[in-house]
Amino acid sequence: MSALNDSNVSEFVLEANEIKDDEEFGNDFSKFIETLRCKFIDEEKFLKLSSNEEKVKYCLQNECVREMMKSFIEKNGSNARVKCSTKARSHRIEGNKFYKQKKYEEAFKCYSQALLEAPFPSHSCSCEELSLAFANRSAASFHLKQYRQCLKDIDYAIKYKYPSNQMHTLLLRRALCLKAFDNLKEAENSINEALNRIEDLTGQNNCEIEAINQMNKQDLKKSIMESFISFKDCCKADKTETYKETFTPQLNHNSKVPSANSFVKLNHSEAKGRYLTVTKRVDLDEAILAEKPFAAILNIQCIDHFCHNCCQELNEALFPCKNCCEVQFCSETCYEEAMQSYHALECESISLIQSTGVVRLALRILLTAGIDKARIVAKENIEKSGNQKHLRDYKSLLSLIDHSDNVPFVVSARQTLAACFYLVLLSLKMSLIQENDKDFYFIGALILKHIQQVSCNSMVMFHQPLIPGPMDIIGIDVKNQVIGTAIYSTLSLVNHSCVPNCDAFFNGSFIVLKARQSIAVGEEITISYGPLYRKMSRIERLATLKSQYYFGCECTACNLRTIDEKKLEGMIEIDAVYCNECRGPFILDSETEGGCLKCKTKKFNEVETSLCISNAKKLLSIGKALIQFGRVTDAEKQFQKALTYLNKVCFANNRLMVTVYTELFYANILKENFEEAKKYCEEALKIKRLIFGEESAEYYCTLLQLMNIKWAQQKKVYQKSATNTHRINSMNKKLIQKLENESKDVIARTKNLLNTFKTMNVYTILDSSVVTCLKELVELEKVRIQSNK
Repeated sequence: MSALNDSNVSEFVLEANEIKDDEEFGNDFSKFIETLRCKFIDEEKFLKLSSNEEKVKYCLQNECVREMMKSFIEKNGSNARVKCSTKARSHRIEGNKFYKQKKYEEAFKCYSQALLEAPFPSHSCSCEELSLAFANRSAASFHLKQYRQCLKDIDYAIKYKYPSNQMHTLLLRRALCLKAFDNLKEAENSINEALNRIEDLTGQNNCEIEAINQMNKQDLKKSIMESFISFKDCCKADKTETYKETFTPQLNHNSKVPSANSFVKLNHSEAKGRYLTVTKRVDLDEAILAEKPFAAILNIQCIDHFCHNCCQELNEALFPCKNCCEVQFCSETCYEEAMQSYHALECESISLIQSTGVVRLALRILLTAGIDKARIVAKENIEKSGNQKHLRDYKSLLSLIDHSDNVPFVVSARQTLAACFYLVLLSLKMSLIQENDKDFYFIGALILKHIQQVSCNSMVMFHQPLIPGPMDIIGIDVKNQVIGTAIYSTLSLVNHSCVPNCDAFFNGSFIVLKARQSIAVGEEITISYGPLYRKMSRIERLATLKSQYYFGCECTACNLRTIDEKKLEGMIEIDAVYCNECRGPFILDSETEGGCLKCKTKKFNEVETSLCISNAKKLLSIGKALIQFGRVTDAEKQFQKALTYLNKVCFANNRLMVTVYTELFYANILKENFEEAKKYCEEALKIKRLIFGEESAEYYCTLLQLMNIKWAQQKKVYQKSATNTHRINSMNKKLIQKLENESKDVIARTKNLLNTFKTMNVYTILDSSVVTCLKELVELEKVRIQSNK
């Protein structure tokens, strides 16, 4: 890898920002669609078209557009990797080398790659490599004490004809796994089957069997039973399974909205359209709805790590597609579900489809519904009223708003061309409809409608694994990873608020909506579509919502008529910049008439402020990139420059300051400069108290990080004094006593918060941090005992 200088980093950051602009479409596909738009779509003629069907027809009746799309599909539509026994064997042999070295994790990964490449049985080939890969992975799983995964792989190996002369080893391994789960009856049956297999092998002419024949059968049985009896590992409850059970709430039946709890009511008004309210008081953390998506897709960078169907994390434990090497599943059940729904049609062209970006969710919707059913349902007259049922079906999804009248020309033209492309793909590669079909353009219009719906109804899916903080000093942090996009027919009825009363939580693509506060009888259920009152200024929120969702927000944080003075003052403080005249807080929001809250002046040098903020954001991006390349000291310098820019123009409690303080905090943790890390953590804590409040998870996470830094500092002090005197001097004792009292107070307050915030991800973050602090207290007690001896 070549060295990375500051200019390289800047180009890296700018390139990343440019790619983000093409998230709706894949990068090459986006250029192709934009080329077609610029060359062949006349804006004046296009804007006169009143329906989606007319737009699709206008584009595809252009012979050049149609032929270029066919050429693009033919060129890129068959580049998927095919199954190969040679490649599978190579991965398996590599895994065997790791296995012999007792590097079981590396072996597990190699065997998974072998499974991805191994052909499945057909009339033209056997599946020996497949069964061997499953069996070998079960051995790696066993040594990693992943007994549930081991049992799955053993079953798959047996199903796909694992060689009979080695079957007894699999059966013995299965018996040991069953014993680990305390399933002694099934374990004994598996042992007996293994012994019977050995009996059946007697008399065959091969080296292994001759060796067996030379042994006394009773001795062999005794040896196997001794292995079974001596195995004493006890498997605890599977964390993943426990999490799934905890995550999936039991909802009371709702006949009108089956995905929602019984107290949820579907309403309708001219101003809001359809929306959901509650018919009883809802308590904090109470489940409101739980729903599987109608359709979901993974981001292209996540396809190797998450199930193609349910979007659960694989952790290398994949089940392969039987035809292509491009996608993976968490189980054969998920694979079969995907094949029956959409993947059988997508499989041949999966690489091409995945390259087209987020809009492919529209194609997935149509394939999931079935083109014939979609054709029938779409031709029905769908009544939109507050009293209709809203099910998790295609008819309900089709009724979702699409904002087609509000979409600007460039976006609308791109969406239409994408719909045309998928229509040609359906005809050319999937043979689902022919060009001479009377409904050819009607199906294209249907795809276009789904693209329009995806743009304003889809939901970004998050994966939030717990990861150790830098050097295990700051406890546990959470890495929010965007893994894909999904569309939910019921969740799409929930309106936006910048101060929402509900939060959404993901388990793969399955979503649960829970109350983040008490909700009164008759109150509307709301979530955030992205903009939050505490994290974005009012101007930014309104601009974001207008550009993507085509509405102006009237929630309590945005409607100036409903904001009380105290709340408005707090909002201003976290978004204020310095007044050029008196250095007081200056608000830029023209809708609140702007100006300085101290000297009341309206004069302001907005150009200088905007430039400083822009420069600070660029420096932050460069610093983050440098961290990725291990250049922590250089990154810290960039963060310091960013802080200098913000200090010039931003009011002391501006939310932008938190970002810089947080990055400086992490950089100093990586450098083990705890004193500086503590300083920046304390600064971030002050602003988070103002932004989120003292009873928020954000505030307590930072507070616990601060406590862990203090403990790390005190450890160093003790280690130094212990080296010289073997006893802690009186000054250190006082410091430790003070720190202990402070820690106990924070832990007590945090536990109270845990009893309030029982939602899965918040609870886990804080609970892990509390455990970290408690471990420090235990260590302190050991130190005390040693010093008193």
